[in-house]
Amino acid sequence: QGDAAEFVISLPSTGGVPDEQTAGVPFQIDVQAIDAYGNLVTNFNGDVTITSNSNITDGSTVTFVNGELTGHAITLTQSSTAATLTVTADDLFNVETISEEFVVKANAPDANTSVVVANPSVLQNQTGSQSIISVILRDEFGNRVLEQLPVSLQLSQIEENGNPSPDGNPNASLGTLSWNSGLQNYTATLTASNSVELVEITGFFGNAPATEITTTATVDIVNPIIWTANAGGPEGNRTD
Repeated sequence: QGDAAEFVISLPSTGGVPDEQTAGVPFQIDVQAIDAYGNLVTNFNGDVTITSNSNITDGSTVTFVNGELTGHAITLTQSSTAATLTVTADDLFNVETISEEFVVKANAPDANTSVVVANPSVLQNQTGSQSIISVILRDEFGNRVLEQLPVSLQLSQIEENGNPSPDGNPNASLGTLSWNSGLQNYTATLTASNSVELVEITGFFGNAPATEITTTATVDIVNPIIWTANAGGPEGNRTD
């Protein structure tokens, strides 16, 4: 046998196709050091560094035993449709191998990283004024959760006419929440009435009991300011 010339990286696979992995969940790989003729280099007991175009948080440094690395656990935390691992020998010049591509999907949604967003966040108190409410689910590592899950919204009133809401019941209305496969998010339309109020939108995900998303959205529904132009000009409405 000759010196180690490259590595053979074996990923978990089914039918010759690398298995899909989940962010934050360890999986095991096997690696062999081989010479230029494909022979196992049994006297290679060196250190290697394992890197990735995903974010590797566990298993990045390891020592070979008799030319092999068996059942070595790796943890990646960045989702990707084309993740790879690179094994580099620490003590050998230019001995490096990149694995096949594989998929790393997001983990389960997380209440602290998922968000509810209102655009715009200020509306005129005119029937038909609308804001798009979006729910974006992310896992604990900030990866977008791209699969459709049960999601719901709750609309409540915080203030009415500048005073604390007497009962929490909004005059604005919230339409049906729908899944957008292209954007991988959920949207609903908030429609104002002629009431001046501050409303809050809270999101939930998962089956009962649903998990409440920590970040909420608010929409301020205001009365346009009436102003008089200088030099005897006509009255006009402004919304700032």
